[in-house]
Amino acid sequence: MSTLLENLDQQWVQSKLYADPEDRVTHLGKCVEEVHDFKIQLKKLKAHLIKHGSSPQKRQIIKEKLSKTHKHWDSSMKKSLSSSISTYKKFSKTCVKPLNEFQLDSVYVNRINPQRLQYLDRAIYTHIARYYTTSANGDSPEEMLSYLNSAYNIPRNIAADYIEMAIIIKEMRSGSLNSCIRWCQENGLEMLNFQLHYLHAMSLLSENKPMDCYSYIQKNLAPTVSKSSHLRMAKPVSALLAKIIIGDTISSNKVHNYLEICVECFSKQYCLRNRLPLHSALFLVVLSGVIGFQVFTKYEAIRKVSHVDWSTADELPFQVKLPSFLSNYHPIFICPVLKEETTKDNPPYSLPCHHILSKKSLDKLSKNGTCNFKCPYCPVMSTKAKTKRVNFIKLP
Repeated sequence: MSTLLENLDQQWVQSKLYADPEDRVTHLGKCVEEVHDFKIQLKKLKAHLIKHGSSPQKRQIIKEKLSKTHKHWDSSMKKSLSSSISTYKKFSKTCVKPLNEFQLDSVYVNRINPQRLQYLDRAIYTHIARYYTTSANGDSPEEMLSYLNSAYNIPRNIAADYIEMAIIIKEMRSGSLNSCIRWCQENGLEMLNFQLHYLHAMSLLSENKPMDCYSYIQKNLAPTVSKSSHLRMAKPVSALLAKIIIGDTISSNKVHNYLEICVECFSKQYCLRNRLPLHSALFLVVLSGVIGFQVFTKYEAIRKVSHVDWSTADELPFQVKLPSFLSNYHPIFICPVLKEETTKDNPPYSLPCHHILSKKSLDKLSKNGTCNFKCPYCPVMSTKAKTKRVNFIKLP
């Protein structure tokens, strides 16, 4: 593959793509310049004709200049176009055709086990159901399920997980918040319920309906704000009331931005309540790969120079720093020494022998890093400096 790409790059450079290499002007670019110059000459000849058109001798000179200019333009255009076509044919023959005939499978060595393809298919189905269900045709759950099954071949049981969420989000973006408010009330989500009522009040003010906005605030937001435990909600409501008093409005962009915040909050709560992953496994894996690609590239360069190979199975030989939502600690990992669950304040650490302990255990064994210690499970000696913090990838 690398040989093919190198050949592609070389042929591109050697294809004489540029009519003038110093100015980096292509053959087709040269045509544009020639047409521009020709138009300037025509304007000049037209001006001379208007000024000296009464003289037969002048008209003859202008006519000869016009013929000469046209011949020069025609010859240059034909030459540039011919060079451009010739270059394209040569490049297509030497590079494009072999590239189209190239079989990617011939260099793909990390083949997926056929027995595991079902898991990859499920990850793809879940990804589409999570992110594209809101754009599915149809308004009823049955119509949306049928569309997703016919368009993407997604099993109904996978698509059904996100159908209710998708319908509510579609209604929210179309301007109706009733379904989402009702869902929040059924699930006891008071804060999100407040945000939705606040969003509707913002919409009324953006539509220049200050009295309707005031009435809505008095009916739906005032009872929540009056509670002592929700005084922090008073500030945004006070800002709305101030805008009503001074006759100010809210831009539609601010309403739209707040709507997207509410959609995101609702999505998180819906997935949490229904034990669904907020992000698809496919998204998490691809994002992790994109972030870690630079580290993999660096490791590959070092491996070639050092003539070493990757000998560990199901384990990376280096650390990749990932965002917190990709590297949350496993909620049930227990330190085998202290029998305590690891937390952000007491994270897990890996010893050189790959046994894992909590930070508190590590501090006790090494006496806060002042001495060597023996692994509690094998004869390997270690120091605190040789340990590495462990991140358990949070998979849905």
